[in-house]
Amino acid sequence: FNNLIEQCLGEMGCHGLLYDVDTCIQATYEVGPGIKVSKRCAGGGGTDFRSVFIEIKRLVEDEGELIAGVVFLSDLYAQFPSGDEIPDLPVLWCSITKDLEAPFGRTIYVQPE
Repeated sequence: FNNLIEQCLGEMGCHGLLYDVDTCIQATYEVGPGIKVSKRCAGGGGTDFRSVFIEIKRLVEDEGELIAGVVFLSDLYAQFPSGDEIPDLPVLWCSITKDLEAPFGRTIYVQPE
């Protein structure tokens, strides 16, 4: 997944933020062309995606960031935002759990190695 992130951002010539999330955001990494994606992971279990969407809303409203979309790699065993917490952005869920689907956005299955 790290290699895919590097490839996509390099081809698009854009930057992004990578979050390590469990019950809240544990670490944030800037990623983009020429920046290697960290192989470190902060946090543990008990995933809650709401903190990411709160941060996205803050970045858009308070800092004027232009966000094209959001991509998650997850097993989807987590707390999801609902109602007003869901941003008006494309969301792609790359799930390693075949039989689960996120409640919004698009879910694809990714075969874990």
